[in-house]
This record gives sequence, structure tokens and C-alpha cells, in this order.
Amino acid sequence: MGKVAILTRNPPAELGDIQKAEAYQIALLGGATGDQRVKEQHGWWNETEQRAEFLSTTFEPDTPLPFEEALKVYYDQIGLRASQGFMHVRYYSFIENRYVYEDLRKATGTCEYKSGSGGACGKPTNKVFPFGSRSYWFCDEHLKPGAEQVTGRPFIEKK
Repeated sequence: MGKVAILTRNPPAELGDIQKAEAYQIALLGGATGDQRVKEQHGWWNETEQRAEFLSTTFEPDTPLPFEEALKVYYDQIGLRASQGFMHVRYYSFIENRYVYEDLRKATGTCEYKSGSGGACGKPTNKVFPFGSRSYWFCDEHLKPGAEQVTGRPFIEKK
């Protein structure tokens, strides 16, 4: 699938001064469908060059996992490192061809987008879509601006 997250304890504004920060790189590796590999590495994030350096593997299951299980393990690892203070995450956006920053301290829910097999995405997010008596949480990847036009209800960013 090709999801990569870099987690640090420092927001980008601080990294301009210190240039490098302790980091975890967590990757979900595999094709568009089928079994996936999850790999976590520890090292340093170089803000100037926008890349991880000096990585050593800290977590990697021996065998590939079914897609839904691998996605859950991927987000569980992000949750584990966030609980240890690594709250500043950069996700690689293939659409924008760059890392996009997200502050997990502002996340107030987890993405409820359902995949074809019925499992939820689970990514931490602060975007909520009110619908009737319930609100639904969506990450940026699954946030569909067109839904605003169809339903007339805006997405709300929780601060």
C-alpha cells in the first residue's frame, strides 16, 4: 500500500533550529491489495533535507499480515509512539509529493472510513462530519469535500 509516517517529539517550527530530531518511521508496505508488511525504524528526522536518517529496525513482524490486520498494527504503532511523546507526525503524500505535517495532540477521534472488507481506517484525526444525531470522524485521506456539496453539511475541524 505504501503508507509512511515519521513521528517526532518536535513540531516543524522547532526543527528549523535544531535541524535533527529523534524519530520513528513507521511504514505499511505492500501492493494496493493483499498482504502487507509493517516496519518501524528508529533514527533521526532531518528537517532540512526532509528525510529520515540512521535508521535501525525496532519492529517488524516475521511474515506479511492480511491487509486489515496490517493497517491496525500500523496505526497501533503510531498510537504507541504518540503515547511516548512522539506527537508530531509527517505523512508522505504521493499526491503532493511531499511530507504533510499533523499534530496528534489535536486529534480527537479516529477515522471511521470503512474499506471494502468492512474494517475502519483508524487513523487519528480532528475532522468530524455531523450527520443526524451522530458525528463521523475522517482523516484527510478519506475526507471527501464533495460530501459537503451533496449533503449541505460542512466538515468541522475540532480545535
